[in-house]
Amino acid sequence: MKLAETLKPLGLVCLALPFVAMLGMIVLNHNNVQGHPEYRFEIEGYDPRDLLKGHFLIFRYKWPVGTVNRFDDSSYPRANQVCACISGETLQPQVQFDSCKAQGKPHCAATVEVSGWASGTGLQPPESLRQFYIPEAQAPLLEKMLRSGGRKFEVAIVPRGQGQAQLKALYIDGTELNEFLLNESHSLSSSHPD
Repeated sequence: MKLAETLKPLGLVCLALPFVAMLGMIVLNHNNVQGHPEYRFEIEGYDPRDLLKGHFLIFRYKWPVGTVNRFDDSSYPRANQVCACISGETLQPQVQFDSCKAQGKPHCAATVEVSGWASGTGLQPPESLRQFYIPEAQAPLLEKMLRSGGRKFEVAIVPRGQGQAQLKALYIDGTELNEFLLNESHSLSSSHPD
């Protein structure tokens, strides 16, 4: 019996460890997102036949007009050596594709690693920054709106240093997704009174 009484506090500590670890991850994630500025970029569907995969909206970044690309396809290194150097206003950022080693230059407020083809809009962030979770009930509506091209879709990314970033939010016509869906459902219910 004495052994069981001695092990009780150890058992409680073992049960509490996963909850403490989860709380630590939540705090770390919150600090990563809140501690850095968010930059908004317009997006477009990646594959018109399959914009939604499971519960994720799959997209490509439409880099701002005036984006500077220091590479062409013959001089572009295919490894993770190219970054999107982001500067300017957070709602209308300027982008310049440059070597990730140029991160310390004063014209870069933040950097995000990119890869792909150097020409056109081929340079894109990693896949984790090109897919956004969509609730199943809203998926058909959002896919239809993205396909029609009548709305402006943007994502907010938060660069965290070392070329890494995190997706923060999806915006439709400047309104955050949850608020947009709430407004859309109110307008649909008011136009169809029971």
